[in-house]
Formats: sequence, structure tokens, C-alpha cells
Amino acid sequence: MLLFSIYFFYKVSGNSIWIALTSAIINYIISLLVIRIKPWGLAFLIIGLFFNLALLIAYKFIQTIPSSIILPIGVSFYTFENISYLVDTYTGKIKAKTSIGNYLAFIFFFPKLIMGPILRAGDFFIQFQKSTHPTAGQIGMGTYLITTGLLKKVFIADYLNAAIVQPIFDSPIQHAGVEYLVALYGYAFVIYCDFSGYSSIAIGIAKWMGLDLTANFNAPYLAKNPSDFWRRWHISLSQWFRDYLYIPLGGNQGSKLRIWTKLLITMVLCGLWHGFKANFIIWGIFHAVLLAVWGKHTFKGKFAILVQRFLLFQLICLGWVFFRNENLSNALFFLEQCFKNWNIPVLNQFCKQYYKVLIILLLAIMTHLLPSSLKTNFGSFFGKLPVVSQAAILFLIIWLIEHYQFAPSLTPIYLQF
Repeated sequence: MLLFSIYFFYKVSGNSIWIALTSAIINYIISLLVIRIKPWGLAFLIIGLFFNLALLIAYKFIQTIPSSIILPIGVSFYTFENISYLVDTYTGKIKAKTSIGNYLAFIFFFPKLIMGPILRAGDFFIQFQKSTHPTAGQIGMGTYLITTGLLKKVFIADYLNAAIVQPIFDSPIQHAGVEYLVALYGYAFVIYCDFSGYSSIAIGIAKWMGLDLTANFNAPYLAKNPSDFWRRWHISLSQWFRDYLYIPLGGNQGSKLRIWTKLLITMVLCGLWHGFKANFIIWGIFHAVLLAVWGKHTFKGKFAILVQRFLLFQLICLGWVFFRNENLSNALFFLEQCFKNWNIPVLNQFCKQYYKVLIILLLAIMTHLLPSSLKTNFGSFFGKLPVVSQAAILFLIIWLIEHYQFAPSLTPIYLQF
């Protein structure tokens, strides 16, 4: 598995794999020093953190300038795994692995290597040391996750991006307000279906190998408040920032001003994790304000919860405007256009021209609204099918993608991070 993972990484990163391998070996050595030379453990931990953060900052900086340097993809993800491993080793949550093969297997585990989910070493090693023969339930759930992940990625994310999101967001000409608004909602499901689709595939492949990875998404647009959203969106990343940044800063302890300051620091750094660009900083500040002002507050009652979910979704989409547009002026122009040129003739023309987009967007919304229990039942149903039937269903989906792909493939959005 390790040899294949390294080969897989080489195929997507070329010779820059040596950067990732060197980084992993250095972190492995530092982790041993942290444990074996205890009087200097904190010093070695600081050296390790500095090394990893310097590598990450250099990677993000090089992304912002024209350069011929080819860096390995997925740096943001496995750098965070290296950091969490060093911290957990120092605090005694896990024991430093004496086998470098085990450590490299954790870092280069190929299903999650490119875009996560971000693993915790303790969770991985516990499973890896046990029998990894997959059960029938794991195989069935894996097939279900891979199948639904492909459908979300190709038939929803790729199509919506090509049909309306990219033409509207990247077009210099003005469009009708309804086009801007639907493009905004479309992007909300493009970034969700694109990333969660990949995560589902990664988790599904791991299940085929007998390993259970933590879910990375849980219907985030059904969140009742901003805190709930971050418990549902990119779960492995939000938990990483919570456990290794927000809580060490003091968490929810202290005055409101101190808590808000810690939220601001955490979310701005979360924005910078995506890239050294102003739009990501604005996006991080925007979510920090939401967490500070709204936070965990939830009104009781079914109608009140529906209103809260609807309002929060609008605010999240507002944040996506700043996330998608690389500068503030473009974001403000986009928001301004959402409220212009609304009239009956334009709406009629839009419905005729974009009826397929509306159908796919409606399908995305409906699948998002499905209860989690129903999705689990689908996975259980797959587990009860003969393996031949599961393979036939997956083959059919791949065949349909190959022959009836409605739009050019979108390069995974989080691949750039």
C-alpha cells in the first residue's frame, strides 16, 4: 500500500515528490527526538512546527507569483497531518512510531493524499494495526460512497460550473440579476459537490481496504447556526483549527472581546490556509463575524429553525461571493448585479435558456435535503447486494460518465489549496 501510495503521488506530482518525502522523514526524526530527549522535547516541537509552517508559507507564497518551481500537490493537507502528529506525540496522545514505514503509510495514504480528509495519526494507527480485511458492510458502503461521489462530482459540480457558474463569474459583460443569483447558488453547490464528492470517493476507497475515515461533510447547508455549519463543512479541517489553534489560544474562556479576537485569528488563518490572497482573508473575517455575532444561538420551534437555516444559507452564499472573486471590487460588482435587471421577459428567457441548470440545481438541493438516516439505509442496501451487483452498478455509473458527460471536467477546486 505504501509503495502504491508513493507511486500514486509521483504520478500526480512528478519529481517534486522528493519534497514531500524529505518533509515526512524530517518530521519522523523530530517526533523521535521529541520523545527520546524529553528535556528538549518542547524545543524540538517548536523546531518541527517552524519547519512545517515555513514549508506551507513558502508553498502559498510561490502560488501567488509566476514561477517555474513545481511543488507537490496536497501540501496544505499533509503538512497539517505532520503538525498534528508532532503535537500529539509531544502531549502524549500517541506514541511516536518506531517504524518509519508506518509513519509514511499514514502521511502518504493515497485515498486522502491529494485533498484529504485530514487524518489524525492515532485514529489511523489503531485501525492499521488491526486486521484490515473489509467487511461486507464496508464494501457496500464504500461502493455507495464512490458511486454517489462520482455522481456529485461529474453530473452536478462539473455541469453547473460549465453551464452557469464560470460563464457568469468570469464574464466581463453584464447579465441579468437572475443569472447572477442562480450562478451564486450554483457555485454554493459546485464547491460542495466537488469537494464532498471527492471526499466520498476517498472514504469509499478506504472502506474497500477495511479502513474507516472520518466523514468530511454532513449536509452543511442544513446548519442552524454558524457554529453548526463549521461542524458540518470540511469537518477534518475545522476540527484541526479547533483542536490545534483555537483551544490552545484559550477557546471560549475569557471576555467576549478575547473570544472574538481568538475567533478572528482562527478564521483569518483558515482563510490564509486557502491561499495568500485578499479574498480568502475577507472570507475568513466574514465567517469570524458570523461566529462572533450569531455563534451557537438557535431559536426553538420548527418554523424558527427553517427560517434560521434559510437565512444562514443566504449568508454562507454571500461569503462564497468573496471566496470566488479574487478581489473586493469584483465581489461588490457581483453582489450589485444580483439586484439589477429583474423583469418578466428576462425571467422567461432565462428559464428557457437555463432549464437544464435549474433541473440539476433543484436535484442538488433535493439530495442535500435527504435525511442522513436515508443515506445510511442506501449504504446498508448496497452492503446486502452481491459484490457482482455492486461492481455492475459502479461500472454502469463510470460508463455513463464516460459516454454522457454533459460538461468538461472541473479541476477539483480544493486541489489548488
